[in-house]
Amino acid sequence: MMRRSNFMIGTACLAAAAFPAYFAYQVAEWPGVAILGLLITCLALRVELESEGPVGHPQSTGVHAASLQGRDSMSASERAAVRADIAVNMRGARIAQAAGSAFLVLGITGFFLS
Repeated sequence: MMRRSNFMIGTACLAAAAFPAYFAYQVAEWPGVAILGLLITCLALRVELESEGPVGHPQSTGVHAASLQGRDSMSASERAAVRADIAVNMRGARIAQAAGSAFLVLGITGFFLS
């Protein structure tokens, strides 16, 4: 059952990204597809970096400290529930990373072969 849902989520993600990729190809051809892939990959990496709390500017250390204090005040079961939620939410980020990487490779390959 889990593999089927992963397949469906991956298919939906690729279908949702196919229209912008086609539009990028129509506007800027293969470099447009590569730039779209780079953008998707960078955004997915940013989401993954900030999954467990805010990653901010070095001058705004109060945000990170408040996040750590909130995490320290949780019980063990609450921390486990938060980790489980993060794991579920990261599935979409990993699929987006894979799709963005595929568009990046496709765009670069198409640029050099055309």
